[in-house]
Amino acid sequence: IEDPVYPNFVIRVNKNRDKLMNYLLSREIETKIHYPIPIHLQECAKNLNYQAGDFPKTELFASQMISLPIYPELEDQQVAMVIDGIKSFFKD
Repeated sequence: IEDPVYPNFVIRVNKNRDKLMNYLLSREIETKIHYPIPIHLQECAKNLNYQAGDFPKTELFASQMISLPIYPELEDQQVAMVIDGIKSFFKD
């Protein structure tokens, strides 16, 4: 039997991404930006000669995405805390 592995739980935040991240951190909820630079703009893809603007949606998504906590030991109350924190941020 195999179980799926979910290494990241990513959401898009249309605006105020950094403010949301700081707000959650103030509630002891750590978030990350796992992919701040789209792959076509990374050093490893330099030889492909892509420029900023070549993949506008990819670049937009990279500027909007944050990874929320996800790991096997995460308890239901902690998940609820993350959800409540996000709801609270956008409610204000």
